[in-house]
Amino acid sequence: MRSSLLRIISILPLSISLSLISRTVAIPNDEREVTSTREPSIHASIASLLPPLPNDGNGNYHLGMSLFQKRHYRDAAPYLWRSILHTPPQNAEYGVQEAFMAFIKCYQLRGKLGEGYTFISLRYYVSGDLKGALEYAQQARAALSPNSDTKKAIKNANALVRDLARLTQADPPDKTPDNDLTRLTSIKSAVEWYGIGNKYFDDKKHTLAAAAFEKSCEMSVMTISLACVNAVYCRTLVCQWDEVLINNGDGRGLGYEADMARIERITADDLRTVEEVWIEPGDNTHSVNLSGHYHRIYPQSVGVHPHMMLGYPVNSLLKRFVSESHAFNDESAARHIGPNEYTPLQEGLPYDHSPTLPALRNEYQTSQNNFKLKVGFVGCGFNSKAVLFLSHDMFRFFDKTKFEMHVFSLGPADHPQFIAGAMRGADWRERVKSSVDYFHDVQEIGGNHQTLAKFIEDKGMHILIEWDGYAREGSRAKGLFALRPAPIQILHQEFLGTTGATYVDYIVTDKNASPLKNEHLYTEKAIYMPHHFFSKGHAVQKELTPPTLAYKPKTTPYTLGTGTPQENKCLATNNRDASFVYCNMNKFLKFHPTTVDSWLAILERVPDSILCLLENPVEGIPNIQKFVKSHPEFVSGSKQQHLVDRIHFLPWENSPFDNQRRMSDFCN
Repeated sequence: MRSSLLRIISILPLSISLSLISRTVAIPNDEREVTSTREPSIHASIASLLPPLPNDGNGNYHLGMSLFQKRHYRDAAPYLWRSILHTPPQNAEYGVQEAFMAFIKCYQLRGKLGEGYTFISLRYYVSGDLKGALEYAQQARAALSPNSDTKKAIKNANALVRDLARLTQADPPDKTPDNDLTRLTSIKSAVEWYGIGNKYFDDKKHTLAAAAFEKSCEMSVMTISLACVNAVYCRTLVCQWDEVLINNGDGRGLGYEADMARIERITADDLRTVEEVWIEPGDNTHSVNLSGHYHRIYPQSVGVHPHMMLGYPVNSLLKRFVSESHAFNDESAARHIGPNEYTPLQEGLPYDHSPTLPALRNEYQTSQNNFKLKVGFVGCGFNSKAVLFLSHDMFRFFDKTKFEMHVFSLGPADHPQFIAGAMRGADWRERVKSSVDYFHDVQEIGGNHQTLAKFIEDKGMHILIEWDGYAREGSRAKGLFALRPAPIQILHQEFLGTTGATYVDYIVTDKNASPLKNEHLYTEKAIYMPHHFFSKGHAVQKELTPPTLAYKPKTTPYTLGTGTPQENKCLATNNRDASFVYCNMNKFLKFHPTTVDSWLAILERVPDSILCLLENPVEGIPNIQKFVKSHPEFVSGSKQQHLVDRIHFLPWENSPFDNQRRMSDFCN
């Protein structure tokens, strides 16, 4: 049925096509490099990647020392502390004093000795030993220096000593649990720090959010794993890649390496609770067709979000399993209304389309030219989002004699003032409306995935296309596709990873984005586009300025449409000449140390060339500059400053049209 329906989808004008070709179409053997004929086992994959996290003293000590030797000091400390807490068995392979010194060294080598003593002080306080807590609080205060530590850190250390000194004079307090430090007004609990991290993140204060999440992770001894992975995400947003004191470039990028190792370690540990059963080929006794597949039951979604995981250079199978865990729990999570409480599914959900497919197939085969496929797109971004900048013109090229086009929009329209100002009157949402047969604004029911599923199913969709994937968490149609409102469901555009879902049949991709040898990383069948999976309709927008080499004379100050890239120099204020201007206008989130080092190598090989980046976000700029300065070949003298001076940052531009024009003026 899938092949007969998909075979007729072909929209070819201007090479903007969605000719949906099933993965089962024959592909030459020299192109296909299948690594395995059997779906990967989650437990075998994880066992080959990482050993289980230890639960005894010896295991924690060895893992902590292994991380210490790799100079992953931030993550070594919790495991060393756990080894200290375990009473060493008779066959102990370490001494408590040895583990303690390594633990303290983890803080000292990061220039955070005061934080290490503070951590120990709080552990003593939690255990009820006020004298020990006060002693280590005093050591923490003594370890701080007015020259290298902030006034706030010194103030907090003084407050901690003052509070503990006061408590030692009072009646002994009851033993206080980790998440209830209310007796210490100068200190927040791990749970409180997690909440502070969320607040900073919502306010787009990523550096502060990273610090708060890391504090929550540290104080919980890595038991609040969501805080630990959120800290990593916030650090990647602002390119915080170093955690050790850098000396002549030694240790640069180690923080990023340690963060990626943390992601793999925590993810693998979360996945060990998965139940997995192989369903033999031909076994059709299950509600979902799992014949020849593993049936996996995920107790809960993995802490790392699939959209975060997608950009991390970690084991690819982990990415698939993370997506699977979210897909497995997506629908039930959407019905969650309280602790262990869910609203029941309505009768008839999820929808079963198998009884109607034979009649639909017959109608298609016998109706000749009168049959229209009903195709629906679901997404939050039908407004001035980047995805619509690239794709809104695509809808003009669907053959309306073959397709009845629907859009189910979960997001709001843009404000009229924004349309009139930054958008120069161009309203992409209205353009989509004029190109499709039906545009359904479903914001009001988007939060109720059962109601939305019924609304879509009532429209008789044959094919439903998911435009968000795991992007836009909090706004996307969470749980909708699990209810099967259409017989064929496809992922396209925003999220180019696997959904991990049994209820998404296809992914629109290309052989560069999804090489054939990586088929085992997807639960969907691939629909390979001949050139590129992403639609490029923005190339025909009338508001955009065509590329040209006929530059107008440079103006001072700069105005749009004037000067060559070499003359404008990414708005640099120095007097250096620019021979060639390289550009990258992505978020810093998409950068990593290896990428930036490759750019530095290019700049060195092309004399007087410069690199133009976008301030996205501004608070990440000092971290990038610090990383550049720490390069082992450029750590001293004028050569270092010369390289830093060749990397420049452009402020954010609200108008996509002005931004495109600006890139033509600034980028070779």
